[in-house]
Amino acid sequence: MASNKEILAQDEQIKSINENLEMLVRDRTLDLERKNKALEETAFINGHSLRGPVASILGLIFLLEKCEPDDEMREVIARLRNSTERLDTIIRLSSTPSKTPSRKAYSVITPPFPKNLTVCIPF
Repeated sequence: MASNKEILAQDEQIKSINENLEMLVRDRTLDLERKNKALEETAFINGHSLRGPVASILGLIFLLEKCEPDDEMREVIARLRNSTERLDTIIRLSSTPSKTPSRKAYSVITPPFPKNLTVCIPF
């Protein structure tokens, strides 16, 4: 049978090991929290850096729609709007930490453009 001294020594050793493990867990948790915060900030900054050009493209699409386009140009504008809005959705989801876009959001199938497409933008 173990003596009282041995039991107390083992108890102290277990307490020491537990304290060390708790300290390691605390350190790793703080490190992960710092890294997550940095990732969130990067996603936010990148999202806003991309949102400006996307907003400009959407504005240009709006102006193109006001030029009374023919059927062919309306199709081009519709495809451009659709692609830009999908990109805008992905950017918004990516810059929101709690909402990560799924793979489905990235899978985009765009039908081919007409072969004899002639585009003339009157500016």
